[in-house]
Amino acid sequence: MWKLAKEYELNTTLESHENSGTASPEGINLVNKFRAGKIRPQSIYLNNPRENTPAKVSNAVYLGDPDGFGLFVFLGGDTAVFELPAVGTQRQDVIESNEQLQGKLLDRIPLYEKLSRVDSDFKFGKPEFSIFNFYPRYAPVLFDTTDDAMGELYKRQLVQVLSDIDTLVSTDEERFTDGLVAAIGKLMTAMSIVTIVPGATVLATKGARMAASFLFGASASSTELIRGEMSDDPKAAAGFRANAYRGFIMECAGPLAGRLLGRVIAKSVATRIARAVFNRITSMIHKLPKPVKWIAPVVKNPLALTAKLELKFKSHRTVSQLQKLNRGPEFAQTLIKDTKVVYFSGPTEGYVYQGFVMRGDMRPPQEVFGQGFKLRTPITDVNQVNGMRGGFGGGKNALDMDGMGISTSPYYKHSGAGAYQYGGGRGGYTYVVDARQMRGYHLYANDHWKKYPTSKLGMRPYEVNYGQDIPASAVIGCYDKQGKFIPNPTSLKNSIEASKPVQLDGGILYRPAKSFIPSANATTASFRPL
Repeated sequence: MWKLAKEYELNTTLESHENSGTASPEGINLVNKFRAGKIRPQSIYLNNPRENTPAKVSNAVYLGDPDGFGLFVFLGGDTAVFELPAVGTQRQDVIESNEQLQGKLLDRIPLYEKLSRVDSDFKFGKPEFSIFNFYPRYAPVLFDTTDDAMGELYKRQLVQVLSDIDTLVSTDEERFTDGLVAAIGKLMTAMSIVTIVPGATVLATKGARMAASFLFGASASSTELIRGEMSDDPKAAAGFRANAYRGFIMECAGPLAGRLLGRVIAKSVATRIARAVFNRITSMIHKLPKPVKWIAPVVKNPLALTAKLELKFKSHRTVSQLQKLNRGPEFAQTLIKDTKVVYFSGPTEGYVYQGFVMRGDMRPPQEVFGQGFKLRTPITDVNQVNGMRGGFGGGKNALDMDGMGISTSPYYKHSGAGAYQYGGGRGGYTYVVDARQMRGYHLYANDHWKKYPTSKLGMRPYEVNYGQDIPASAVIGCYDKQGKFIPNPTSLKNSIEASKPVQLDGGILYRPAKSFIPSANATTASFRPL
């Protein structure tokens, strides 16, 4: 729909130029050739002599004749058309001297690239020769033919929006920006509903009302997508994207069906249509991202939880996976995925994680295998480490003086997050920890639940924080920067033994881990050893 709207805008902009009285005969002829399908829109790039890659210009295309004459067509509200002569010197003069043209081009590249440019970047350069090198002629503006110019424009516009947001906002302001985007989404959703009600808007025709509803609905879903893309934390990106795609279908399928039927359909009918469309698309392409599973903030029966932990932690599969850690980090990731358990412990501690985790650290194995990971600061209140105060305070390594708790991750490397980023990725080590008997806190889930208690958006546990020392006996090995596994032999052997299924003569029984908070401070700790 966005592409159709851009194609319509391109045609109306060319028609306006054609009828403006300022269009040259060559320009009118070029417009006619475009309508006849003899030429295709080209993408525009702005060159920079100090950069290896030219900047992509969004919301603009170039129509070029084989004889050299061309049109810059600018879209996106401040539409305009500039004619580019075929003659070399005149053509060069327009690009070097027309400040309006230059301004339109600069307004359509990412802000950080615009800020790095100087006036002389619009000047053509002559080729340079030397004994060892040849530097071709520098051209400030470049063009490239593409099979899908409108699709390329969409990608460029989204990239520019996200890039400019990233450039303009600081870390402290990002939450406000996210809230603003969400507010815009709600406004657009409301407008999409209003526009399909006869007499509710000043739009002239029923068809126009339906088209506006469709477009506003798409925009409302797009803001969900932008929220995910602009987030520094990868925690909600997948959920936001999934909400965006589903929201787009839910907003658009019903109104479009009503438009085809020639009448406004009931909301319940529109919902059924949207669900049918979604199910059909899902079965056909299997590409819509699945949202992260949401865990309801309800305390489970301790006996049921104990049984779940026992099934997850003790199996022949777990034993086999531990024995294969030397094959690479992907085997550790599979182990963690198959054994992790996240549950809601209660309003004081929130979401708790039990299972294997990883931690990046610059210290060598001989030190960590002997000492484990120690708290830098004593913990007296669970809110210092569970994420409900908003700040994710787990110390990323032993030298992090601001760390409250010990930060780990169930991910080796995922969407720019994971323990590798603080270990092997910096030339250090990524340690594997058997934390099945420890109580870790799912920071992202707790932060989100505290802020949005009615939300059903699931969160990946990218960071799990511990408010107690992690003993050396729990560190079963590590991966160096090349991904080579270095075992901690005794700890790994003990972990394998503890993973064997319970025999008739007994064995380790996994229970909800005991809270580390002293009884005087843990006023509503949900579980104790059975």
